[in-house]
Formats: sequence, C-alpha cells, structure tokens
Amino acid sequence: MNFDKVFPGAKTITLDINYRSTNSIVGLGNEVIKHNARRKKKTLKATRQSNVTPQYLRPKNTDDEAETITNYIIRQVKQGKKKFRDFAILYRSASNSRAIIEQFILEDVPFVDYGSEESFYDHWIVKPLIDHLRLALDRRNFEAIEGILPTLYINREKGMRFILDQELLQKKKWPLIHLKSYPNFKDFQKENLVERIKLIKSLKTLKPLDAIQQMRREFYDQYLETNKRSKLTHYKEVLRETLDELEASAKRFSTIEGFLDFIDEVARKRKSLNQCHNNADDDKVSLMTIHKSKGLEFPVVILIGASEGNMPHSSVFETGRINDIFVTQKGRDKITAALEEERRLVYVAITRAKDELIVSSPAYYRGKKKAVSRFILAAFPKQTASNAGTQLQYSATVSKTSSVNTTQTETVYAWICTSETCNVWKRIRTFEEAELPSKSCPVCRAPMKKGSKEVMVIQKSYTDFVDLRV
Repeated sequence: MNFDKVFPGAKTITLDINYRSTNSIVGLGNEVIKHNARRKKKTLKATRQSNVTPQYLRPKNTDDEAETITNYIIRQVKQGKKKFRDFAILYRSASNSRAIIEQFILEDVPFVDYGSEESFYDHWIVKPLIDHLRLALDRRNFEAIEGILPTLYINREKGMRFILDQELLQKKKWPLIHLKSYPNFKDFQKENLVERIKLIKSLKTLKPLDAIQQMRREFYDQYLETNKRSKLTHYKEVLRETLDELEASAKRFSTIEGFLDFIDEVARKRKSLNQCHNNADDDKVSLMTIHKSKGLEFPVVILIGASEGNMPHSSVFETGRINDIFVTQKGRDKITAALEEERRLVYVAITRAKDELIVSSPAYYRGKKKAVSRFILAAFPKQTASNAGTQLQYSATVSKTSSVNTTQTETVYAWICTSETCNVWKRIRTFEEAELPSKSCPVCRAPMKKGSKEVMVIQKSYTDFVDLRV
C-alpha cells in the first residue's frame, strides 16, 4: 500500500480489466469490495457480457441449503446444461461442508473434497462423542472403547492392551470396568471411570442432541480445554464450530440408533464414491474453502453459508483471535482490519465464477437465527437492505450508464408463497419454470402460486448499473 510513497518514481499500472467473469459477477464483486478502505481504489471492468445474473438463495438452514443446491446441480446435469465438474462449492471454513457433503453422498453426486478425505464424524473432535453413543448401544464395542480412552486420560494402546488381557482372564458385561485395576490408576480416576459408565448407560434413552450436550457439560468441553491442541485461539474456534456443527447434525434425529445408522450409511457411501471416482479427470463437483480457491476459476460457483457469524466469522469480534492475527496494524482498529480481510474472502469467492454465481445465506445457522451477511447486503441500496433478509433471490447486472442516480420499476412473473406468515417469492426466469403445474416454497414448504411482482431498477452513481430483483 505504501510502495508509491517509498518509491515515488515508480510507475503505477492498474490492472482493471477482468477477462474471467461476466459483467454482472464483476459488478457484484466491485460492489462488495469497494467498502474496504485499505485498498487501491479501482473499479474492475468485464470483457464478457451476459444476461445471466448472480442468484441469491435464502434457505431455512444448512441442511435445506444442501438439499436445494444438490437438487439444482442434479437437475442441471440431467438436462444436459452442465457437467458436475462445472460446479464449485465454496465455504468460509471446513466445518461448513458437512451438510453439502452428506447430501452429495446420499444422492450419489460425485465430488472431490479439497479439504480432507476424512469424514466429519471421524474428526478427532467429533469421534470420541460418537464412540460414547456407540457404547450406549453396544457396551462391548471395543473399537469405541479405544476411541474414548483419551477422554479418560489413558493411553490408547496401553489401555486397550490391558482391557483385552483382562478379558481373556474374565469377560465383563462392561469391559471398561477392567480399568479399575489399571496400574497406577488413582482413586479420583476410578471415580471418574464409574461416573463415565453411569453416564454412558443413561445416554441410550436420550435424543442424540441431548446426549451430546450432556456429554459436553459433564466432561467433554473440559477435556478439550486441557488438550494441547486446544490451547491456541485458532483451535478454540475450530472446537466450537465443529461441535456446533455436530449438534446441528444430531438435531435432525430422534434416536441415537437412527443417528448412528445415518453416520454409517454416509461412511459406506463415501467409501464407495471414493473407489468409483478416483481419477483426477473425473466429472466431479469441487468442494473447498475460499482460501484454497484463490487463483482458481470455475464455470459455476456456489457460495454457501453467507450469513452473519460465518461471513464475517464470529471470531472477528473476539479480542484473542484478533490479537493473534492483526498484531502490526498500527493506527488501525483491529476489528475493522479483520472485517476487511473477511470481506476480501467474499470478494475472492465471487470472482472465482466465470459464468454463473449463486450466493446462499441460511436463515438459521447451527440452530441460531442469522441475518444475511453484511457484505452481501452492503452491495445493494440501503432502502432495500432492511427487507433483503426475508427474500429468496437477488440478481445484479452491470453495464455502462450515465453517472446520475435514477430509480425505475418493472413487472416480472414470479412464484409467490401462499402462506400468510411467509413472504418468499421467486422470479420465473425460464419456460420450464413457467410450465410447472405446482411448486412448494423452499423455505416453509407451503404451496406457491404464479403471479407478478414489481421490482426496482436502480442506477448507481459510479457509472455501473445494478438491477436489484427481489
């Protein structure tokens, strides 16, 4: 930023032509990033023109988001309009991918996960809780026993060797009880062991969400706090996000047995997909964090989780996290600096798209109601921002116009929700949509009817034209 001041004789060449994305995608990117103060001021111009505008989705939650996006991708591929490899799903952090990966697996959508080949439920933070649930149903599940030993501060290999040796001498209904005679086992550890077995017994009748929350309260959160990997602020952020995502997943099931059956089904299908699609040139959807997408491009980008608390991430407002990252921002508010970095991530995600862009903001994120990301709302006029969080779709198009602000309206055909408590509607853009005999609201599932809506067309003063269709 200070290069021209340090070297005043240097010539500045502004690279303001975008050859990748269409005019509307570049325009939306411009509207997002212009709110950053610490940047070289420039407005990118697109060389590619298109009538296809960025689409906005407001699903109920992350699972509804995953289902809607998966169905859309499958439909596009079946109709011959796209291939799986044309799509990229981008997200803020790795834990955001749980729902979309599960939906892809259940619907046999081929994908490559550039984050990890490990299942969400095999994550080192998640697996011990799942193993406790397995023991609640099968107390002689030795693999699960091994998985929970670290939470009792017992070495996996030594602890399992001792339990198996004792089993050869005398089998127990609860093999864990052998640990009462474990060498150098202190009295308080024996008490903790007995309490843990009692807890595991009690889990069987609970709903999965209640069981996970109880384990977190009684021992697991404290165990994670003492884990060496948990000491850094970054890991504390990962811990919270991962466990919140586990609770969001568990909330869908009424029994532990049903939850574990689902986890096992996902694991089987993931293994099968990995075996069938192991060629780098296979036709697959790409899944990755925004960080990993830097420098890449895709015909269609779907940005998920564009809600407050995720974009920007809640850690932006945590002093410890800010001090970890922004330690040299002299004269600048650290939260402002962090927010600008978060906004850059959204800009990066938007400008990975070549032809089409879909931005999705779940209304409920990990069980909590969330507003649309401020970065997305800021890209549109203030007079519409207050209503934006309850709507289903935005579009933005960019073209050269005069420098005077004007506002116009036009009538468009649309599917309109019939529920009195839901104001969602979706513009009818294709002949196929217009010919559909019926349609359910993607948010409340009530029937939708065909009708019309008035939309505003707002001309921006910086000579770019934004068409906001809500």
